[in-house]
Amino acid sequence: MKRWILSVMAWAASGAGAAEPVDYLEQVKPLLVERCASCHGALAQRGGLRLDAAQLILRGGDSGRPLVPGQPAASLLIDRITAAAAEERMPPEGEPLNAEQVEILAAWIRAGAVAPTEEPIPADPREHWAFALPTAIPLPADDAKWVRNPIDRFVLHQQRERGVEVVPDAERGILLRRVYLDLAGLPPTRDQLLTFLADDSPAALERAVDGLLASPDYGLRWARHWMDVWRYSDPSGYLMGGNDDIRDSRAHIWRWRDWIIDSLNEDKGYDRMVVEMLAGDEVAPADTQTLRATGFLARNWYKFNRNVWLDNTIEHASKAFLGLTVNCARCHDHKYDPLAQTEYFQLRAIFEAHDVRDETYSVGSDPLVRVFDAHGKRPTYLFLQGDERRPDKTQSFQAGVPALFDARLRIEPVTLPVVAYYPALSTAAQAATRQKHQAKVRKAATALATAEKRVAAARQKLARFVETSPQERLREEDVEETVVVVDPFTELAPDRWQIEDGDWEIVEGRLQQTDGASRQRRVVSRFSHPRDFGAQLTMRVSGGAEYRSIGFGFDGQGKAMHAVYLSAYPGGSKIQVSLQNGSGVWSYPQQGMAALPVRLGRDYRLEVRVRDRLLNVLVDQQLVVAYLLPPDRVPGQVSLWTFSASGSFDDLRLTELAQQATLRQPSANGSIAAVDTKAGLQRGVEDAENARILAKLSATTATAELTSLVQRQRAERTKFGLETGDQAERAKAACRAEVAALLASKIEQEMRAHQRVEQLGRVQAKGDGKAAGQLAQAEKALAAAVKAVAEVRQRANTDSEEYQPLGVVHPTTSTGRRLAWARWITGDSNPLAARVAVNQIWQRHFGEPLVERMFDFGLRSPAPLHQQLLDWLAVGLRRDWSMKRLHRRIVTSGVYRLGSAASAGEIGNREDDPDNELLWRAHVRRMDAEVVRDSLLRVGGSLDKTLGGPPVSHTLGQTVPRRSLFFRQDKERQMVFLSLFDGAKVNECYRRMPTVAPQQALAMYNSRLASEQAIQLADQVQEENAGAFVVALFETILSRGATPQESRECVAYLQEFGDARRGRHQLALVLLNHNDFLSVR
Repeated sequence: MKRWILSVMAWAASGAGAAEPVDYLEQVKPLLVERCASCHGALAQRGGLRLDAAQLILRGGDSGRPLVPGQPAASLLIDRITAAAAEERMPPEGEPLNAEQVEILAAWIRAGAVAPTEEPIPADPREHWAFALPTAIPLPADDAKWVRNPIDRFVLHQQRERGVEVVPDAERGILLRRVYLDLAGLPPTRDQLLTFLADDSPAALERAVDGLLASPDYGLRWARHWMDVWRYSDPSGYLMGGNDDIRDSRAHIWRWRDWIIDSLNEDKGYDRMVVEMLAGDEVAPADTQTLRATGFLARNWYKFNRNVWLDNTIEHASKAFLGLTVNCARCHDHKYDPLAQTEYFQLRAIFEAHDVRDETYSVGSDPLVRVFDAHGKRPTYLFLQGDERRPDKTQSFQAGVPALFDARLRIEPVTLPVVAYYPALSTAAQAATRQKHQAKVRKAATALATAEKRVAAARQKLARFVETSPQERLREEDVEETVVVVDPFTELAPDRWQIEDGDWEIVEGRLQQTDGASRQRRVVSRFSHPRDFGAQLTMRVSGGAEYRSIGFGFDGQGKAMHAVYLSAYPGGSKIQVSLQNGSGVWSYPQQGMAALPVRLGRDYRLEVRVRDRLLNVLVDQQLVVAYLLPPDRVPGQVSLWTFSASGSFDDLRLTELAQQATLRQPSANGSIAAVDTKAGLQRGVEDAENARILAKLSATTATAELTSLVQRQRAERTKFGLETGDQAERAKAACRAEVAALLASKIEQEMRAHQRVEQLGRVQAKGDGKAAGQLAQAEKALAAAVKAVAEVRQRANTDSEEYQPLGVVHPTTSTGRRLAWARWITGDSNPLAARVAVNQIWQRHFGEPLVERMFDFGLRSPAPLHQQLLDWLAVGLRRDWSMKRLHRRIVTSGVYRLGSAASAGEIGNREDDPDNELLWRAHVRRMDAEVVRDSLLRVGGSLDKTLGGPPVSHTLGQTVPRRSLFFRQDKERQMVFLSLFDGAKVNECYRRMPTVAPQQALAMYNSRLASEQAIQLADQVQEENAGAFVVALFETILSRGATPQESRECVAYLQEFGDARRGRHQLALVLLNHNDFLSVR
């Protein structure tokens, strides 16, 4: 590459490629500043060399002069930018200079490196306006009728220098609406408007402002603004089961949102808010109200990449509180600002120790998510070129602030109170844990009482059965029945049966089919059965390829039939009703199926009873299926069949079903009640008694565990000095109670294991082949349980003082780094924090900030036009950090009261200051998304002013009338209505940029929310006269009266409707879509 570039230079030098002369200011200097000044400018001056001004270039550095005028090939500058080796080539980062850029520099050198003789030397970046402390300056002497406080004097001074005149004040109603929307996020009610208009005293606006600042609505409105700046986000839904968040915030972070609201309404100082958000766990470690604030740091949580978590924390804390893009120094020294890469990692060291945890907030409520220092000894290493895979472990960095501020952090470790490092000992945590165990005791007691009742009921049922005489119990086998067919299968009578398929023969007095292939083998009767019939036969499955199904068919019509079959399928044996159509296609209704152990080689007595559509199936005299057959069933032939099975049949008995015979109806879920037998009822009593035993043991365990908890809490409170007492005795009592609870639990487990063994033994006795392996495992578990009980019993009489703690014990001290940094941010030596806060507040009152780059006050932000005003406001804020006082100062100023319309007489203003930088009129602003929605609810009379609590689902914005900031909002989920109107972008929203889109108009006119509020508003207005109704609507919706033309047109519009009520609804909806409703004017 170097050889090619040099050849280009030589070609150019020969004159063959002669071109226009290179301009230093237009071509050379911008290139050097863009690609070289970050290392060789006022910031770094590496090697003593500066390349940001021609005279400094010619002066050279530690290696001499970088160029020889007239000789590019002999110039060190050209040599280094064209070096072949990457480690020698400059600039060291980014793409190498291309041939065109190299030729620009070479041509300039070849022409003698000519530059302006009076080129200004770039100033020391540390002298940048924003890096100097704001100071109180004398107020300008300028005055005018509209001037009301010092803010206006600063603005007027700038206007007079440019010859700009202000427009008249806004109409009083419009001004009141502006103040309400700015301070409360809601328009005034009609009553509030009329009361204000009736008050013509000079202090009327001030009284309205004071009322708004004292209202809870102030905190709700301004909380949303600061939630933008501080990037509030509900959890994004990236979970690993339960509430195990992975990234982007944590569950229950809504408590931080409520803290913001509370703090603003209390007028907590901005400085205190910063401290509590960054270090609430260090400044008030035992105060759960304060700890809510640390959600600011939990917001950046990332379970699987701590580096991303800390990078986000550093970036957004610096942007929000300092107005600096510190993140640009992560991989290298900052390209524009005096921030070294090493200083980035000094900032990282501030946060290196912190982590996030959940703990009890109050009894019966959601947990509190908070931060704490868990890793106080963890070192901070610089990542080479920002690559986290390449930490430089040759040195670790201590917490500090950039050198440009000439300040040192006063870091003092914080000794924590017990409840801060041992949260399970807090009063709320102890009460919540006791309540949980008490609930378990109550639940166990209820279960025991229920078990006692079931034992009594089972015994009573058995006693009634035994006392009832056999004559009183109807036995269906004694009912007179008409026999249709009896076949003992001594032969396969050809006048009765026809073999359709399969290897059928009589073997030892049984009808046997020996082909076990996977297809149906069937013999079909030559006779038909009655519509209502009963059938009994003995069936045995001998083997088969897979499904091992053997069945009895009825209602036979060719291939069509209904059937009942036994299946010894290894994947799950069962009894099943099947429906086969004329094409031989089968269906298997779920309600016609019951799980049933079916063993190979064992006889089962199948009984089928059918009355009309009702089918009952019994196996070995136990009812197992009750099912409703299709309504179009037609009696037909019976059949015996196998599918994927070999098997045999015996003793078929087919009768006409007696009228006295009782059949069971199926339940809604297909289940059926078992037929009572003495053995079955005795089994029921035994099962109930076993359940009672377990319930009693569970109650004993629950009570013992509660006792253990109480004793351990008492011992721990004594151990950690929260109450007095004999620590040794309390520790022994805690140990004994813990062993007793453990013993009760082990005895309960032993009984469960014992009953499991008995249960599986009975199942195995019935011939279930799977039970043997399960029984062997259960016996092993029982042996282990018996052993565990014996081991715990040996500890029962111990004098030990050892017991399990109540929870995790965290470090007893916090590093104090975050607290030191937080105090420095709003301390006297930091020039940025107050300016950044004032700029944020100003922008939200006026629609435009004083400093355009709201999160970057560095060198790329030139001194603003209204710097003196910004600094005066910043100095005032720093006196007490009261944001309410700052709001009052701004919204009672004369400049705030100006109208928004550029009158015809102000053409010169529009020409001289088209962007209104001099604030000669108010900016017209579209309402924020939340204000649009909340204002709809306000004018419709539906707004629910309930404060706080967990987020409401974002899908309920059209139906739940809560304030908009209480709805779920994260990067994955946001209310559609708010998204349409440019709601907060949770990843970065220091300043919202409103858009205009057709969907906004559609939402305002067609949404359920707007339509319902228009109807409610129109119905609430009591004015009968159309003109008075129009006035009331204008005053309610737009906070102004209607002009004569507007009044005439609206009355005419109402008259177009045959349905007067509908016309009023439509007019209300039209005015809700008026630009004056959607704008802050």
